[in-house]
Amino acid sequence: LKHLASNDTFRASGQAPAPRAVMAEAGLGPVVAPAVDAQAAPGGAEGDGEDMSEAPPPEEPRGLGRRIFGAMGGIGYRIYDNMSFVGEVLVDFFELDKPRYYHEVEEMRKRKAKAEQRRLREEAERRAAADEAEARAVEATEGGEASATVAADAS
Repeated sequence: LKHLASNDTFRASGQAPAPRAVMAEAGLGPVVAPAVDAQAAPGGAEGDGEDMSEAPPPEEPRGLGRRIFGAMGGIGYRIYDNMSFVGEVLVDFFELDKPRYYHEVEEMRKRKAKAEQRRLREEAERRAAADEAEARAVEATEGGEASATVAADAS
C-alpha cells in the first residue's frame, strides 16, 4: 500500500486516495463485516440499533465444588485484607515504624530549640538593658548640661 500512496496520480490531484480505490489497486476485495446471527443479537432481531458489546456472554453454570472453592477464596482474601489493615494500625499505634532512637532524637531537637529560644531572649534582654542604660546616660548628660546652663544663667 505504501507504493500506492506515493503514486503520481494521487500526488498531482492533491487528494488522498479513496480507501476503496486503494484496496482495488492492491488487488484486495471489498471489506465485508461478518454476518450476525439473528438469534444471538440482543433483542432477537438484526439491526435494531442495540450494541452487542453491552450484553455479556452467557456464563456456564458453575458446579457446587467450584462455587465453594470460590467462596472460600473470597473469605480468605477478606480475612487477609483485614488482618493486613489491623497490622498497619498496630504498627502505627506502637510506633514500630520509627527508628530505634526516635524519641531521644526528638527530645534532643526540642532541647536545642528551647536553648536557642532562651539564648535569643537573653540576647534581646541584654540589648534592651544596654539601650536603656545608654538612654539614661544620654538623659543624664543632656540633663546635666541643661542644669549647668540654667545655673550659669541664674548667676
